[in-house]
Amino acid sequence: MQGNSVSSIPMRMRSARIIVLVLVALLGLSLLSGCSATASDASAPQVKGKFPAVTGELGQAPQMEAGSGKAPASLQVRVLYEGEGRSVTTKDQVLMDTLGNLWDGKTVMSTFRVGDSAQGYAMSEVIPGWKQALIGKKLGSRIQITVPPQLGFQGEAAKRIPANSTMVFVIDLISAMDLSNVSALKEAKKIDKSFDKLPKGLKISGSPGTQPQVTIDPALPAPKTKQVIMLYQGKESNLEPDDFPGVHLTAATFEQGKWSKVSSSWPSGKMVSTPSTVQTTPQFLGVPVGSRMVMLEPAEGERQGAKAHPARIAIYDIGAKQTSTRLG
Repeated sequence: MQGNSVSSIPMRMRSARIIVLVLVALLGLSLLSGCSATASDASAPQVKGKFPAVTGELGQAPQMEAGSGKAPASLQVRVLYEGEGRSVTTKDQVLMDTLGNLWDGKTVMSTFRVGDSAQGYAMSEVIPGWKQALIGKKLGSRIQITVPPQLGFQGEAAKRIPANSTMVFVIDLISAMDLSNVSALKEAKKIDKSFDKLPKGLKISGSPGTQPQVTIDPALPAPKTKQVIMLYQGKESNLEPDDFPGVHLTAATFEQGKWSKVSSSWPSGKMVSTPSTVQTTPQFLGVPVGSRMVMLEPAEGERQGAKAHPARIAIYDIGAKQTSTRLG
């Protein structure tokens, strides 16, 4: 779910709370949702109109021709392939592959190219045309949308998109997770004697499904080796290599010889998504959704797939997941 040069085109990313931005910088995670939903979950009706031709089977990169004649003044939506998953809601973060063309056929964005990654978007924050077209559609679908300027960028230019452009998109709805839903966390079961494994000077309390309360003795030294301690075990399905976990994070770092204040995503009301899959963060592999785990991590320099970070204590409440496996 890595960013690229076009990832900011369909959505103006902004944080609901400063504390989440601090946490993202602290733990190197990508925040993919923020503001609360302002639209209903009603799906835009499918329109029988003239669409630019699209070729390519599901599982293949689509090719889209230029539109003919004058661009339509209203939103145009059609389902090229209908999936069998649940319907998308305004509360979802949706992972999708996207091809975006101007009406004249010029491609201005694509995640279908070899080496590119699908992108995650909060449905509460996407442009109005996407919100109206995608909410209510089934995961696993390929959708074609023609978005007039008033439902896109409203007269503003955006990177490679001129002002007042009509855009045509082909979107694969890969997977989704509701980052505000912590019901899975509330069902977790305490693991016997797990709290006895915490280092002396670190105290963690709080029921599953609520923000953990953390007390750190100023004399607690920075961890020298990585340690993972499971405090509560969830009852949902296990994390697989291709999954992106959705987590609430509570953490503190050890810098300049002392522990920082504890920061948490819980006050924001929304979990955050990890920037990479479980395959590159193996400490999550096989962990059931709903679990609470503590990671004691020494300071590390920058390495492939991870940013440099100081020594830290991080508590992960794993409340959701979504697959990165593409359609087809």
